[in-house]
Amino acid sequence: MDDVEFSGEKFFRSLIDAVPFCVFVVDKGLSIYDANESARKLQVDSPGAVIKKLCGEVLSCVHHMQHDGGCGNTGFCPDCTLRKAAAEAVEKQIAVRKTAEMIIQREGESESVWFQLTAAPLSYEGKEYSVVTFEEVTELVLLRSILPICMHCRKIRDDDNQWHKVEDYLRLNSSTKFSHGICPACLDTHYPKYSNKMKRTSE
Repeated sequence: MDDVEFSGEKFFRSLIDAVPFCVFVVDKGLSIYDANESARKLQVDSPGAVIKKLCGEVLSCVHHMQHDGGCGNTGFCPDCTLRKAAAEAVEKQIAVRKTAEMIIQREGESESVWFQLTAAPLSYEGKEYSVVTFEEVTELVLLRSILPICMHCRKIRDDDNQWHKVEDYLRLNSSTKFSHGICPACLDTHYPKYSNKMKRTSE
């Protein structure tokens, strides 16, 4: 076995650079103070030039591009999941884990991207920061948004492999409420007398 000492600044830099998704050290205003290799690669034109930039700028958030003041000054910024998570991590001294959607600019096109982000508090030399990790989970979110539905009875299967009537599933998983009605086709099939009467009345 090699006698290697896993300690020191060089080791910890190698460790954080080995993480295969973006890691940032940011302040409450989302200014970047450090970043791993995956995060530095986001700056295609000048790899590594992320320090002291804002997260919205580095991640190519479309909202920061739509406002002269940039990241932190748009109407969308107060509701930014990343901004709120980083602030909460510092204020409450807890790790905050969120799934967040961002609209980013890729190759000149706006694209909706989902991230699993974690913000954890970091105290260093008397100042408070957040360590924020970003892992893109767009494909996973899209797959989870596909509902398996029975081709015969139209029941929906949930994540626990249980089958529910459509109305029961929607009631349990959304704020949707139902009222009763009848479509014209079913009115013709089940209540032809009333259907004919309604047609004659409308004529």
